[in-house]
Amino acid sequence: MKGIKTEIYFGEDEPGGKHVSLKAWRAFLSTVITPRFPKGMTVLEAYGQMQHRGGRIEKQPSRVVVLVHPPGAAMEQRIREVIAAYRARFENAQVMRLRAPVQAEFFAD
Repeated sequence: MKGIKTEIYFGEDEPGGKHVSLKAWRAFLSTVITPRFPKGMTVLEAYGQMQHRGGRIEKQPSRVVVLVHPPGAAMEQRIREVIAAYRARFENAQVMRLRAPVQAEFFAD
């Protein structure tokens, strides 16, 4: 299958020193991401860091959702909805998205 690989990096730190708990993440995954991508995904725990405009380096734990999906406006809309929902629910927590064309083979049932 020719498709798109999308990686969405979800920062776990919220403004004001809060942190996205595992319970809150699992609820977000099951109520927001899974309904939009029921065919499957991979979720990875990660650690990231970034430099802000002023030079300060921010380090934080993150979660990465990896999706392989067909191209198209419907999938693009679902991805935008996921990102917007995360930022709304977790006070504008940082999100980064990567995408690239891929050739995928699935070996299952």
